[in-house]
Amino acid sequence: MPDRADNPFAVSQSLTSDEGRPPAAAAGSFRITTLALRIGSLLAFLLYSGFTLLLLWAGPADRSAGYAFLGNAVLLLAMTIASWASLQTAFFFGCSTIIVQTVITLLLLATGGSLTRILLINGAILLPLLSLTLLARHLARTSHSPPAP
Repeated sequence: MPDRADNPFAVSQSLTSDEGRPPAAAAGSFRITTLALRIGSLLAFLLYSGFTLLLLWAGPADRSAGYAFLGNAVLLLAMTIASWASLQTAFFFGCSTIIVQTVITLLLLATGGSLTRILLINGAILLPLLSLTLLARHLARTSHSPPAP
């Protein structure tokens, strides 16, 4: 039998079961930040859905935008659910939501609506979505990176 030191596939004795997890001091802040992401994404979904219903009940010109917002509300709901299951999946749905909202903004600008109003409303939507998505990415990286020495 070859010596254990000669085996390049041997597991190092320095590995412990806690390696790869956030350090104990940061575990509390990690949980609080994850909870903030979950609550923030739920709040964003509720506000976005309320605005979508407002558009759907408005006049015919706003109703078509409401249908587009309704599709993005489904993605935001998926991000909210994913934030409870997988941070990487929450990041994916966050990116998808931002892309769809950007396309909606460009389509609204192409229809010739009020430039200032469209940019203000959609900017107010995109900035929180971007913040939640970046937070999900940061938490996903933190949960999968080894602790600092």
